[in-house]
Amino acid sequence: MFRDLRGSRFRGARPWMAWVVLGALLLGVGVLVSSGCGSSTTTTTQPPAAPTTVVPTGDTGTTAATTASTAAPKEVNIGYNYATSAVNAMQEMALGATSAAEHSPGVNFNQASPGAPDVPKQVALLQTTANTSKDGIAIQSLQPDLLARPAQDIGAKGIPLVAVDAPIPNIDLVISNSNYDLGVMVAEAILKELLPNAKGEIVMGVAVPGLSVLEQRVKGMEETIKKAQPGITFAGPYDTHMTPTEAYAAWSEIVKAHPNALAYMWPGSADSAALADIQRQTGKKLLAAGCDLEDKGLQGIKDGYILALGSPEHWMKGFIATQLLINHAQQGAELPKGWWNTGSLLVTKDNVDEIMVRQKDNNSRYDWFKSKVEEQIANPAKYLGPISAFN
Repeated sequence: MFRDLRGSRFRGARPWMAWVVLGALLLGVGVLVSSGCGSSTTTTTQPPAAPTTVVPTGDTGTTAATTASTAAPKEVNIGYNYATSAVNAMQEMALGATSAAEHSPGVNFNQASPGAPDVPKQVALLQTTANTSKDGIAIQSLQPDLLARPAQDIGAKGIPLVAVDAPIPNIDLVISNSNYDLGVMVAEAILKELLPNAKGEIVMGVAVPGLSVLEQRVKGMEETIKKAQPGITFAGPYDTHMTPTEAYAAWSEIVKAHPNALAYMWPGSADSAALADIQRQTGKKLLAAGCDLEDKGLQGIKDGYILALGSPEHWMKGFIATQLLINHAQQGAELPKGWWNTGSLLVTKDNVDEIMVRQKDNNSRYDWFKSKVEEQIANPAKYLGPISAFN
C-alpha cells in the first residue's frame, strides 16, 4: 500500500536511514563508494614547472637559461566531506568539487564520505580531514544540525568552512540552489499544459519523507499551481520510496488509484524512471514532471514520457564551494558570507539532448559549466543573499 503523508507533512514518516538501501541501485558516476567504514580519496594537482626563457648575454652571441620570475601557484590542502557516496545527487556535488581541484594547480585535495549515510562516521571522517586539509573544507550534510558542533570546533582552529546544498549552523557561507524556486519552475511547465480553469487533482509523490529540500520543492509546486488554478486539488504526497523497484510498485498503485489525475509530480529521485516505465508498459499517456537528473529520467524526456525535470545543478554547487576555498587559500580572495544561490535548470525536450551529452562524464560536465562558474565567481554580489532567506 502507498501512504498519504499529507497529515505529517512528511516529518517522521520514515527514518533517514532509508537512504542506506541506495548504494548498489542508483547510478554511479565515478565517485569512490564504500559500504564499510567510509571512503576517502586524496589527489594532488601539481603546479606547472616555471617556464624557462633563453636570453642573450652581453654582445658575445652566447645565451644563458634563466627561469621566469612568475611563481608557481601556492600549494594548499583542501577537503570535501559529504554525507553519502551512494546517492546520485551527492555524487554530482562531489564530482564538481573534484573538478575544481583538478583544474587548480597546487591543490592537495581530499574527499571523504561514509558509503551510506551515517552521521557519526561522517563526523569522524570530517575530523580526520581537518587534520590534513587545513586550508579549507566544504561540507555537505543530510542532517545539518548534527554537524553544528563539529563545524564550530573545526572553525575555531582557523580552518575555513563552506556548507554545500543546505546551511550548516556555525558556517557562514552556503552554496546551493533555491529548492522552492525549483518547484515553481516545474509547476510552471505543468501549468502550460493545462486548460484554463481546470478542475481535478494532481498527484504528488515523495521519495524521502522528511527531507527538507524535497519539502521545499513540493511547496513551490503546490503553491504555484494552486495560485494559478484554484480549481485544482492535490492528492498525496504519497511515499514513493527511493529504490527503482519500490518506486515502480508505489507509482503503479498510485496511478491505478488515480487514473484520471490531471498530472503526476514528484520532487526527486527514482520517480521519473518509474513513471516512464509505467507509460511504456501500459501504453497510457500521463502528464508527468519532477526534479533531479537521473539518466533514465532524461531518457524519459527524450522518449516523450516525461514533460520536464528540474535540475538543482548539484555539480555547480560542489565546484563553486571548492573553488572559493582554493581562491581564498592561494590568492587571499575574500570568502563571502551568506547564501550563494547557484540557480537551477529546467530540462525539457528542447534541451535534453544537450544535457545528456553534458552528463556523459566529468570532463563533459566541466566543459559545459566552465563559463557559468567563472561568471558567478567573478560576480559574487549577483548571487549572494542572507542565509536566513535560504529555501
